[in-house]
Amino acid sequence: PDEPEVLDALATLLDASLLTESGDTTGEPRLDMLETVKAYAADKLAVSPDRPVTERRHIDWVLEQATPLLPARVTELPKAIDRMDRERANLRVAVQRAIDSADVETATLLIWKAHTYLTRRDAEQEVQIWLDQLVPQAADSPAGVRARLTILRALMAGASGDAPEVRS
Repeated sequence: PDEPEVLDALATLLDASLLTESGDTTGEPRLDMLETVKAYAADKLAVSPDRPVTERRHIDWVLEQATPLLPARVTELPKAIDRMDRERANLRVAVQRAIDSADVETATLLIWKAHTYLTRRDAEQEVQIWLDQLVPQAADSPAGVRARLTILRALMAGASGDAPEVRS
């Protein structure tokens, strides 16, 4: 109830040319933000008392977007991958945000849910960078999280053809 009317706020930003309609042809309405506006918004968020809640909402939303990638049947996978193509920047931000806040479990879950997508988009090196940041943070994580990290490392090593790393 204390939130502004989102549609009114978006309309105001569109009218002021601070947002533009995306050229996306999927039928889903999407808006793009000018880089200067994005930088301004990031600066405002950085000092906002709502920052932790807003960032957590974003991570949860990305987790929700990545969920269809795991159980997707072969026939459903192309649609799920196309959708994730539109959310790749959000995925990157969410994973890095989770890593930076030492939320190993969330970062691992994000990568786990998106690993099929990421390997199909040749992002093994990017994932390896994330995993290299996560592994040192995972020492005190639950065994299930550490196991998932180990499996992800093996999957990414296999995808990049590093058989010795897969075995280790």
